[in-house]
Amino acid sequence: MMRGFFIASILLSLAYFIAAMITIAGITEARRTGTYETQRRYMENDGSPGTYGGIPSSYEDVAQEETWCAVVISVVYFLLMEAVFLAGLVKIKTQTMKIFSIIGMSLAGFFLACSFLPLNNPVSEPFDQVVPALMIASVVFLAFSIIGTVHAFKTKT
Repeated sequence: MMRGFFIASILLSLAYFIAAMITIAGITEARRTGTYETQRRYMENDGSPGTYGGIPSSYEDVAQEETWCAVVISVVYFLLMEAVFLAGLVKIKTQTMKIFSIIGMSLAGFFLACSFLPLNNPVSEPFDQVVPALMIASVVFLAFSIIGTVHAFKTKT
């Protein structure tokens, strides 16, 4: 049973890493396009202060949509990692696995809390500012899951 959980967590970590890269690309592209549109509007209006329109709503819409989607994916991912590490703590009795499970659960809780940061204002603080830390976390969880898989095969659970 634990073998399957840890193999699934390896696949989830890889999928989360790829999804995070796609999210960064989407928000960055929307920001770049929005900046271009803002500059174009500014130049069309001769730079007069009253006619400056600010950031186009398309960037705001994309930033909010991408941020909400990424937060939901992150919350699900980190809750699943919490569950896998909790199951590893209960089922696999080696000292090494207990240490990695406790560290993994602590990190998953911390990054779960970090996932909610962009919800305060998804336009000025989009998810792509938090994603690099979460991508590092997915790599760490990938390593912990590989160690968990090795221990699960070693202890025959």
